[in-house]
Amino acid sequence: MNLLWLAMPLRLLLAFGVLLVLGWAALPDSWLYQAVLTPHLLLAVAALMKLASLGGAALLAARVARRLEVGNPIRRAWWTFAAGMGLMFAGQLALAPEQIVHGTSPFPSIADVFFVGAYPLLTLALIFFLLAYRSVGFLVGSFAERLAIVGGVLVLSVVIGYPILTPVIEAELGGVEKLLNLGYPVLDFVLLAPLALLLRVGFGFGGSQVGRVWLTFLSGFVFVCVGDIVFAYFSTLDLTHLDPFLHANYILAYGLIADGVNQQAALLDG
Repeated sequence: MNLLWLAMPLRLLLAFGVLLVLGWAALPDSWLYQAVLTPHLLLAVAALMKLASLGGAALLAARVARRLEVGNPIRRAWWTFAAGMGLMFAGQLALAPEQIVHGTSPFPSIADVFFVGAYPLLTLALIFFLLAYRSVGFLVGSFAERLAIVGGVLVLSVVIGYPILTPVIEAELGGVEKLLNLGYPVLDFVLLAPLALLLRVGFGFGGSQVGRVWLTFLSGFVFVCVGDIVFAYFSTLDLTHLDPFLHANYILAYGLIADGVNQQAALLDG
């Protein structure tokens, strides 16, 4: 059973959570965020919201995959995506006790094993979606258009990556921490290529329900990429006071992905 009947309340809750954390980011020294909505409390709230979105996305994606007939080319994409989101959920689950109980977000931690492992699966899932759409005749653009999109992503990655990754390379960090601060943005830049191609497909659906599903779903991935790239920069320069902005970004990112998957489940239910 999909949760479409809960979509609007869940979206309002998501918006409220994002605004709450953004308020923490903008007014950290205010009475409200020091005496009532303490950083520890808000970190716990953020952790629970991320867990709910990631777990919901993984379960709903698996349900979508099960509903599709064997042999459907998009079925393996949904199974692969479900596995990737399952690893993301496992990573957040490993991190949540520290955030909820102690009010800290250790980095690096065991959670990074799951997060890093999720990216190849999520990238592969997006590629499978592209191949599936192409096989059934959906417009994925000409070869020249696809080449231009991938080339644009490559240029954008260099333009964005150089100023952000240079301080990471030059920083005196531990081996694992430096590797992760470099690895997450690189994994995101790889993810951006199939993501950009799928966004082109999503825009091709126009304002249809399918188009809204995909643009919601894929916009979540855009925010994930933004969060990872900015996190590497913040972490390297020890800009921990900006962490609330990152938490708000990830709450929004995971919420959008879960919302998109839920809408897809609703489409299959008719």
